[in-house]
Amino acid sequence: MHRTLRAALLGAASAALAASASAAVVTTTYTGTVSSGFDGRGDFFQAGTDLTGMTFKVVFLTDDATVGVESTSDAVSSFISGGFQTPANPLSPVKATVTIGGASFQLDGGFQGTSLEVASTCAPDCSNGEIGSVASEFKKEGLGFFGTRNVAMELFSNNPKVFSGDYHKSLFHVVQPGEVNFPDSSHGRLTDNFFDETAGEYIYNTFADFDIATVRVGSVPEPGTWALLIFGLAAVGTAMRRRKLAIASG
Repeated sequence: MHRTLRAALLGAASAALAASASAAVVTTTYTGTVSSGFDGRGDFFQAGTDLTGMTFKVVFLTDDATVGVESTSDAVSSFISGGFQTPANPLSPVKATVTIGGASFQLDGGFQGTSLEVASTCAPDCSNGEIGSVASEFKKEGLGFFGTRNVAMELFSNNPKVFSGDYHKSLFHVVQPGEVNFPDSSHGRLTDNFFDETAGEYIYNTFADFDIATVRVGSVPEPGTWALLIFGLAAVGTAMRRRKLAIASG
């Protein structure tokens, strides 16, 4: 009986985690090195700091529950996008935190947020698989000026075992030499600039080009799922303690 109870509780907790995976917030993390960069606005350090050679980490949070977004999925690809850049999809499902050299800032994705994954259809000279993430925000910066922040990451691979085509699925991948069919296929870019309406031009202030070394994908279970899992584990522990007391007293 105790074994049956333990198996049932563990099964219920595991099923809850699996069922919530597609509805949870998906975390996609890229790490690597800044191949070239300049902190013109002081986003990370003192204005004018050279960012070249520093390590970076960019973490995107994708929320499938966001209302009004555009999303598609099939056997080899998945895609979600939104933000007020497209009036039909006013809310962004993607936010990002950019960290360079240990200093960070956040992007709310309000202008545009996109996550996608495409599976490799064959290798080595056919379609490359791809994972990509974008977060952009728009902000007013005084009379006659507005600014935009954008971070976009893109990683391709001709290895059919790397990408499943579902951006929800857990993944950890270290970029390997020769796994792509064209240059600049494991890269990203950050820009923070503002537009001078009087001059009619964008003025770029902070930028960073990223060489991606790793990508990790994982789902963050919703609070209710964690509660069920904790309850299940606690119940299993209680049942096991009672069993030990029964054996000892017998």
